[in-house]
Amino acid sequence: MVTGHRPNKIGGYSTESPLRKWVNNAIRFALKSEMERMWQLEKIATYHKTPKEAPPQKTAITGMALGVDQAFAEVALELEWSVQAFVPGRWQPSKWPEHSREAYFSLLRRIKAAHTVDDGFEQPIIVCSDADYNPSLLHHRNTMMVEACDVAIAVWDGSEGGTHDAVMKLARSERPIYHINPAKRSLGWWGKVPEWTMP
Repeated sequence: MVTGHRPNKIGGYSTESPLRKWVNNAIRFALKSEMERMWQLEKIATYHKTPKEAPPQKTAITGMALGVDQAFAEVALELEWSVQAFVPGRWQPSKWPEHSREAYFSLLRRIKAAHTVDDGFEQPIIVCSDADYNPSLLHHRNTMMVEACDVAIAVWDGSEGGTHDAVMKLARSERPIYHINPAKRSLGWWGKVPEWTMP
């Protein structure tokens, strides 16, 4: 899964800003290198335990917020991972600018189109609540994502807010977290370090 900042903390809405490009490349590196390595080791371990079962699927979980969530989904689709979107409510894009709403629905259509029955999960788009907007629903969505994931990427500058809350939920759940810090332009494992990174 991913948790991360809105555009204002990652270089703005333009995908051409230097910081936004750096964040997108860091996400790509994390998925292609660290997450791929973890997935391959899990696939091998699963194969040796129960060779008749299908290997685990590479599934990227996103909350579809503006900024990091959507950048992560774009990169995951580009890398041909399955993507599962946890949408806090149908109202999510209602107050966004028109171009942001269009991009959101286009991305959701691509997620749905890329989904196959064999992906290993119920549905590619999960609407977490049918209730009207309430900030607590964003936290509920984050909790559902944490419960559904094995490992996470956090694009987080250390500041308080929704990303901080999601990172703390991940840490309390002892999920490995690959931390991308856009303020320091640094990346690496944070908190519980997965054993595959140990020498």
